[in-house]
Parts: sequence; C-alpha cells; structure tokens
Amino acid sequence: MARKLKVYEQSMSGSSYTQVPTIILKGQWLKAAGFEAGQYVEVVCEGNKIILSKTTAPELTTNKSY
Repeated sequence: MARKLKVYEQSMSGSSYTQVPTIILKGQWLKAAGFEAGQYVEVVCEGNKIILSKTTAPELTTNKSY
C-alpha cells in the first residue's frame, strides 16, 4: 500500500517559532495497514526513506543521584 503525502511547514513553539517540515499521517488506511490509536511506532530514517514500524512503549528511565 502506498500513499503520496505533502510535506508542510509548521511553526515549532518556543521563542523563535522556527518553521520545520511536517508530515501528517491520518486516515482509515492506517487502520487497514495494522496501526491502531494508542500503539507506539518506531521511526527510522534511511537516506530518502522514512520507515514506520509498530513497537512497544519506550522504557521509562529514572535519573537517581544519591
């Protein structure tokens, strides 16, 4: 299944409101591809490709200094 999407510009919040590239993924096609709301995905950038894979929730890390 392939989709062609547009890359938009969107402001990042903060003091400079820098414009950054933005890709919006939404639609029933995500469900058809096996992605459900609440699941986690891993994003891998390889050259000119972005690969999304289902994954588990990130592990919580604690920074304890005693």
